[in-house]
Amino acid sequence: FSHGEAINALENFLNTYIPDHLILGMTIDTILQLIRGSASGSPLTIPLVYIYFFYTDQIIMNDLIDKNELFVRYRDEAFITWNHSEQQLSSLFSIAKSRFPEVKWHISSIDYPIHFVDIKVGHNTGHLFTGVYHQEMFYNDFLSSELNQLQNPNENIWNWLRKALLKAVRYCCDSVMFHSETGEIQRELLRRGHSEHIFDEALDEFYEDFGVTVIYPPFLTVNYEKLRKHVSIYDKNRAAAKKERSENSSQQQEISFHLPHGTDWDDTTIAEREHELNKQLPKHFANHPTVKDFR
Repeated sequence: FSHGEAINALENFLNTYIPDHLILGMTIDTILQLIRGSASGSPLTIPLVYIYFFYTDQIIMNDLIDKNELFVRYRDEAFITWNHSEQQLSSLFSIAKSRFPEVKWHISSIDYPIHFVDIKVGHNTGHLFTGVYHQEMFYNDFLSSELNQLQNPNENIWNWLRKALLKAVRYCCDSVMFHSETGEIQRELLRRGHSEHIFDEALDEFYEDFGVTVIYPPFLTVNYEKLRKHVSIYDKNRAAAKKERSENSSQQQEISFHLPHGTDWDDTTIAEREHELNKQLPKHFANHPTVKDFR
């Protein structure tokens, strides 16, 4: 697709999601002018592509939402569910292709379990199931650091276990998949020389932290839906706190700089000196961590 189409998508995106039309003090018009002059291979290219994809997704996504289906996209891959006829699905994609002919669509079904990034996805007689994709992740020592950071216990084994258990709850659709995944976590721990006692203690602490009652063998049961609900609330609270910290840090503190002056200066002279100082400060100290905010 053309650079102009990407710019139009970006403009719509910014006007929709930036209500005050400012990002770090820059107006939307300024941002668009800077990007129009950037090269196609710049670091902004990929974000522009994803924003463009966001708008190409709208036709499909709106139809799926109306039909109570799922739509998930990560970078240039998308995952959807469909419980209607193949003809209806084909018609939906035909409409999308006619609106956005530049986008190349490669469609595949999940007749057997697949992995979407690090999530295992499949269906059992039409019922969707999800879990952690670990066949390669647990046993391949040559993975990229992004996928391997949870699978290789570091010095803080408790931190690793908590992250792995949180991931299991987020990914596993039911208690059967979850207990299967905790078994994989336990085997990985033992494979790397840690005791089974560490896993049991960490799992008990995890259940306690998220308010889940456990009945021990031979009646080992966990209210998994309650556990998932509590983890979901935990994630939402963390996201809200992160957003608040980001908003607070992005707000520039205005520093008042009082200019000393002689008693013989009139108001016009004072105004001229202040104007000149405010002009010179950003000119010479724009990148200074403190002086740049003087007013």
